[in-house]
Amino acid sequence: MLYILHGNDFKKRIKKLEEMTGFFLGKRPNTTLIKVNGENFADYDLEELSGGQGLFEQKCVVLLEGLFDDAEAKEKITAKLETLAGSENIFVINERALGKGDLTALKKYSEKVQEFLSEEKLTRPAFNIFSLSDAVGERDKKRAWVLFMRAVEGDSAPEEIHGTIF
Repeated sequence: MLYILHGNDFKKRIKKLEEMTGFFLGKRPNTTLIKVNGENFADYDLEELSGGQGLFEQKCVVLLEGLFDDAEAKEKITAKLETLAGSENIFVINERALGKGDLTALKKYSEKVQEFLSEEKLTRPAFNIFSLSDAVGERDKKRAWVLFMRAVEGDSAPEEIHGTIF
């Protein structure tokens, strides 16, 4: 079995992951939980994980987290998707971002795909031209230059920038 969790809303995705693992482990408390991430991916063989079993239970729950950022790991996983989906063990792929090609390949073999997108947009506070004059007055060259460039990019009129600094 193969489940996919992806999206940029970290809190919702982790909450769902905890619910899933709680459900799988709650049914059979002796089930083995294996977490595979970028640091320990080389220690595991996907073929063994798909065909192996736990010490006290027949099934294992394998979490594959953040592996699609690494090209080599991504290639190995996509090559073994059919094997992972047909396995008796439960595989959960937890990723922040998946490309369209990756997502279509994963949807083909997965039992369930869930996307978690955050609705809130990160907005930068409105630029205050007087922060530029404060930086110049404090003789902070670096901050003054950054704020000057921000004022120029923010469509502030040159007369406004000059007048504020003067």
